[in-house]
Amino acid sequence: VRIVNPSSYTLDAGPFTVYAKGQFLGEGLSEAILPKSTAFIPYALDRSIVADPEVDTREEIERLLTIQRGVVTTETRRILRTKLTLSNRGGEEAEVYVRHKVAPGFELTAKSAEASSKVEKLGGAHLFPVTVPAGEAVELVIEEWTPLLKTVDIRTDGGIRDVALFLRKREIDPGLKDKLKAIVDSHTDTANLQE
Repeated sequence: VRIVNPSSYTLDAGPFTVYAKGQFLGEGLSEAILPKSTAFIPYALDRSIVADPEVDTREEIERLLTIQRGVVTTETRRILRTKLTLSNRGGEEAEVYVRHKVAPGFELTAKSAEASSKVEKLGGAHLFPVTVPAGEAVELVIEEWTPLLKTVDIRTDGGIRDVALFLRKREIDPGLKDKLKAIVDSHTDTANLQE
């Protein structure tokens, strides 16, 4: 149950009894609810909504700092991506609030922040509102990132892959871009010849 405290008084912590249309649904406990704030009180398990999480990480070069003898020092973003597939097995549309706590040292990516224009913060977590039509599934993707310094050896397959991805996603000095692209192309040609 989502409760908004419209008063200018704090509601004390304690038990809540939940009724809908004169029917008892369950009981739950709440922390203190501050004035003009929102709280969620868990009272039952909704078995009509199923959430399947999928979490993965990747690294993307944000900018190049130095290049010496084939080793590039980069400012890189480690991106943590959480994809939730919410399936509604019920007969009515459901409004779901996904509670997501950003990992320590991470922050939401601009893409996640734009998609989350209606996001609320509650107890150090973000609440993403999602409407799931009856009998359908909806995907919610949340990405967060943290900066790190990384060295990339452009004489290796992995290093070339990272640099090629960087060249596709970022705008850099045209002269440097041409030189790096020539290295990537040369490495690709060599790999094709070996194959």
